[in-house]
Amino acid sequence: MVVFLAALAGAIVGGLITWLFSLWRTVVEGQAAARVIRLEITGNVTELELASDGNWHGLDLSDDAWRQHRLALAPILNEKEIGLLYRDQLHITHIRRLVEAPLGTPGVAQTLADWNDDLRERRRDLRRIESRSRWALVFRVLFCRWVSSAEELSEAFLPRGTQEEGP
Repeated sequence: MVVFLAALAGAIVGGLITWLFSLWRTVVEGQAAARVIRLEITGNVTELELASDGNWHGLDLSDDAWRQHRLALAPILNEKEIGLLYRDQLHITHIRRLVEAPLGTPGVAQTLADWNDDLRERRRDLRRIESRSRWALVFRVLFCRWVSSAEELSEAFLPRGTQEEGP
């Protein structure tokens, strides 16, 4: 009986240690994914700023990092953050279609500027996630993933000019 209880205790402790390291790995991978996606967004913001003068032909936006790392990023974000980031990444597809419009087309430059502002906000949000402590992210993954805190409901996470709750 003592051997059985010792084996059971060892199995439980081993399972908890494995689970904790798995959780830690999820957080580390999520922070790394946030960094890579933020750098890609920074490149896209730069491209959009260069196109702000009205010369948007040749605009080369990327969403490769988003496509490759979004599954690693998702566990450390809540639904609202995922929705906003996903929406802004979808803008890239629309921008690719939009840049085929002839130069001087009315409204294109303003649309690009608006999307650029949204991408800047997502870049700021990802920077916040990168700078959070890993233990805070572990806590967030465990207990707060689907619950929005006051910070997450602040203006930094809401689409500009709307009162909508989601993307």
